[in-house]
Amino acid sequence: MKFYRNLLNGACKDYMWGKNKRFNPIRVFNSPSINKYFTLKVEKHISSNHKVLDLGCGNGVFLAILASRCEKIVGIDISVDMLNDCSKTIERLGITNARLIKAASEKIPFPDNEFDVICLVDVIHHVEHVQESVLETHRVLKPGGKLLVFEPNKYNPLLALLCFLDRNEWGALRLGSKKRYRRLFEPLFNIYSMEYNGLLIGPDSVINCKIADFLNLPVVRNLLGWLNPKIFISMTKKSEALVL
Repeated sequence: MKFYRNLLNGACKDYMWGKNKRFNPIRVFNSPSINKYFTLKVEKHISSNHKVLDLGCGNGVFLAILASRCEKIVGIDISVDMLNDCSKTIERLGITNARLIKAASEKIPFPDNEFDVICLVDVIHHVEHVQESVLETHRVLKPGGKLLVFEPNKYNPLLALLCFLDRNEWGALRLGSKKRYRRLFEPLFNIYSMEYNGLLIGPDSVINCKIADFLNLPVVRNLLGWLNPKIFISMTKKSEALVL
């Protein structure tokens, strides 16, 4: 909370990608990378009658995209400063079906089986209590509900270097692989898709976007797809009887 408060207030000067590149909602909202590698992926899993949870909603970039595709959406974040920015994003974009709550990911203030879809973008590797947070997402997700997760891929060498240089991103070096995420989610969820993904949120210069597009060409993807910056995992909740 202290880190993000300092970042948003300008007191933190050493963040690798900076506030304007990664946390400017309008700039990120209009990014072609967001549309291609986030929006087109998640909209397949969301219906207009769904209640969606954006866990770790930050400043509301992804919440805004999700909100236009569902009936209701709740944004949860541990940082009051992020939620304040998210509220401004909601107001600026005229979103009327969103509710914001300050809470930790391991203590989601909703009853069991509340949400049809839960989305987490670059959240898990920042969480202090990872296992407890995963258990909470399982608890509040409806039976058969969908969990959509985007996380950094530590096998991308440039991304790994940036994460190493930025202490706030060290969690991506502990996790950050298909193997680790499979081990984390499989006891509670049916993983039906785990793929490398070209989503760029901060370092989305023209050249970086072109590299991501190249890596996702059908011919190239089979050989070099593992160099993509993100891992996208789509899952459904297992029934209670199947949970270990």
